[in-house]
Amino acid sequence: MKEESDDDDDDNVESMPQTKKKKILSPVYIIDLLFYLKASDDPDKLEVALKAAENLIREKSEFGMELDDHAVELARILIGLQNNFDLNRFEENRHAAMVALICGSPKIAVPYIIQQFFEKKYSLAEKYMILSVLSTGARELAGLQVKKNIEDKKELDTLSQEISKLNLIPLKTLKNDKVRRFSSKPLVESMRTTSVNRFNELAAKTFFFPLTTGFWNLARDRSRGNFMNDPTLVQRYVTTLGMIVQCSINTISLSQITREFWDLIFSLRFFDDPAVLSSLLFGISAILNVLSERELAESFGKELVESQQWVTTIFESKINEQVQSMAAWVLVKIKEIIKEYQVLLMGNLLPIT
Repeated sequence: MKEESDDDDDDNVESMPQTKKKKILSPVYIIDLLFYLKASDDPDKLEVALKAAENLIREKSEFGMELDDHAVELARILIGLQNNFDLNRFEENRHAAMVALICGSPKIAVPYIIQQFFEKKYSLAEKYMILSVLSTGARELAGLQVKKNIEDKKELDTLSQEISKLNLIPLKTLKNDKVRRFSSKPLVESMRTTSVNRFNELAAKTFFFPLTTGFWNLARDRSRGNFMNDPTLVQRYVTTLGMIVQCSINTISLSQITREFWDLIFSLRFFDDPAVLSSLLFGISAILNVLSERELAESFGKELVESQQWVTTIFESKINEQVQSMAAWVLVKIKEIIKEYQVLLMGNLLPIT
């Protein structure tokens, strides 16, 4: 009986058809891409979709309304997409697809993406990702150089990269009576480009003010979320705003943007977390770099003096070397402006009688 059973098993094995895995074609239209991305139980379709997404989105942004028609749904799916199958380069491909979407259909995709950032249903990782793609998209729209290779979410930790552009000063500089002049020219020049700057018309209404409006709404209604309870999220949020301000250097609304940003920074002064303080100092440094010294003295005298007082406290607290170095840069820059435009500042700060 045993021999017969073995023979039967052999016959069954031989009679089994040899099936080949069906090749999945790359999506040709956005609706095909959406269909693949929704195939949550098919890792092969998801992988093909993610690999093709960036190029397809950029291709469709060149003509027709196809991308605009599906921009919101595409953003919704990409934000909530989970790597349940441990696909290779999942985060990098998703990041690239969302940046392409932001640049291809900014007036439709960006407001929706920002709205989702303030929703409670998303995880911190998804919120970090949203901030990352917003800052990367802003840079690309502004015509700046953007690194295309995103590995292990390193693009999310951009603060140190941005700080390095400030050419932070030695701490001993503050002890000198003579003010050493620090020009913002290197950073300002790095923000200029020969490429077409599509960000100018989008900076205020599409990117910056929707991000700050959501913040103020949450600040007034704490029951809607715990935004303030996560220092890392606050740090990345402020840093993203600072990078948007940098990209807005040639924008007509720059003065209104910087005034709003300064108010927001002041509202967060109660934080003592070093990462948050670093982002707030980075935000002030961005403002000091994108506006001319004369405009700062003429229109923001109160903010300059208030910032000087607050940042002096931070500097003297010696929280850590990075925070202290950033505080030193801000203080020297403000001191430089006050020295140059002392008469103008005094006139603006004197009470009207």
